[in-house]
Amino acid sequence: MSPYPSSGRSLAFLLFALIMTGTLGACDTAISPFVESDTRFSVFGQFNVADTRHVLRVEDLRDSLSSRVPQDPKLTVELTNTSNGEVFSMEPEDLVFSEQRVVRNFVFDGSIDSSTVYRVDIQSPDGARASAEFTTPKGLPTLSMDSMRVCGDTTDMLPGTPTGFSVEIEPRQGDRIGLLTPVYITPSVVGTYPKLNDFAADNDIDKQASYFVDATRDLQGVALEILGDAFQGQELPPPAIPNDVILRYGSVGPDFPGAEFLFEDFESVSLPGNYDNVDGGLGLVFASVTNTVDVPYERREQECD
Repeated sequence: MSPYPSSGRSLAFLLFALIMTGTLGACDTAISPFVESDTRFSVFGQFNVADTRHVLRVEDLRDSLSSRVPQDPKLTVELTNTSNGEVFSMEPEDLVFSEQRVVRNFVFDGSIDSSTVYRVDIQSPDGARASAEFTTPKGLPTLSMDSMRVCGDTTDMLPGTPTGFSVEIEPRQGDRIGLLTPVYITPSVVGTYPKLNDFAADNDIDKQASYFVDATRDLQGVALEILGDAFQGQELPPPAIPNDVILRYGSVGPDFPGAEFLFEDFESVSLPGNYDNVDGGLGLVFASVTNTVDVPYERREQECD
């Protein structure tokens, strides 16, 4: 799960909120910028058991809402393994989008355990606090798939047609499928076409399922990207022939909202309270585990049944 698009939407919503707040403030400086509320922080984080670097985005909603972060980190952010009480400090690190926009993240470099409850704790110098608990997945889903080939008449001048391939995936008990994405690597462009949208529409996200990856259709899309405006035909072009095909897959823990979150409209996702698990703040913190595997693939053009 990067398997997971929510991080971009959360950031986009944050930027939108910052811009709108600055605009309203410019209209009438006599208006109080804050309404009394226990909600103090905006938080987003995806902790991946497969990684050794974990990033939590934290914004203090009362810290002037400017486009710059304070020189003093101010906030204290800790990650706690609740099973053994071990506490890790998450250090501030700024992500620079431009001279006008900098976001402060908090980073922990180290491994986290599977099938474990963790808690992030955030505290400001004035005593304001927020926290979120999340459970890491038990492990990667079991995965099996057949091979992909290039079919066609080898005497034909036109390129052959890549076949699709079937995937069977099953999460471990208590986990849910969070990522299933083939990636086609061609000589001139890398095309990434998520299958989870189709997969989640036809199957329960937490159950075993079989899925057919329509590589021909996907690679017609890659060909369109390669050809761009130069392709003026009314039909789709022949599919591009990739050099390699890989599959990204993974599971998410029980704190992830599910398929409806992945495909919800932007307004519903950004509304406070719709997808929050932060106590004392807004936002979502969850865990995943991901992996990448090569799809068996025969590039040599051959006759197929």
